[in-house]
Amino acid sequence: MRSRRTLLAVPVATAITLAGACGGAAGGRPGSGPADRSPTAEVKPGRTFTLAIGGTARLPEAGLTVTLRDVRNDGRCPSDVECYWQGDATVVVGVTETGRSPAAREHELHTVMRAPARGGDGPADGEGRARDDRLVRVGGHVLRLVGLSPSRKSDAAVDRDAYRGRFVVVAG
Repeated sequence: MRSRRTLLAVPVATAITLAGACGGAAGGRPGSGPADRSPTAEVKPGRTFTLAIGGTARLPEAGLTVTLRDVRNDGRCPSDVECYWQGDATVVVGVTETGRSPAAREHELHTVMRAPARGGDGPADGEGRARDDRLVRVGGHVLRLVGLSPSRKSDAAVDRDAYRGRFVVVAG
């Protein structure tokens, strides 16, 4: 009976490994959208797209090119811990506008919308409302960070190459 279990385990492990390897280009998740690790993928405004660090999405209809440059200060609550606050991570993107300077402008997006600090000296707009640091306005459009994966675990840091940022660009 022991050899039968071993024989069953090998095909299952192989299938899981191949599924993971094949999922790299499209993020391996339903709805993850185009882009990810491809050198440059074309995306339509309003469609969610996923980028790995170094990945680029070109949005010709919006006149934008978006590159995921880095993830910094990943202080999100680990998925295997119950936290009082969900935590935050900083996602650094480079955005180039068609017809503008070829140098991309760097923007820092956050995984959560931060509320203004007590006393009004926190991140807020000019009218005292909480500023949404998940998005940035560029060239008549809004680039929004929809999500960041994988989730953190309490016993290990996320490998830099494993990060995937999900974004959407809409008119605004």
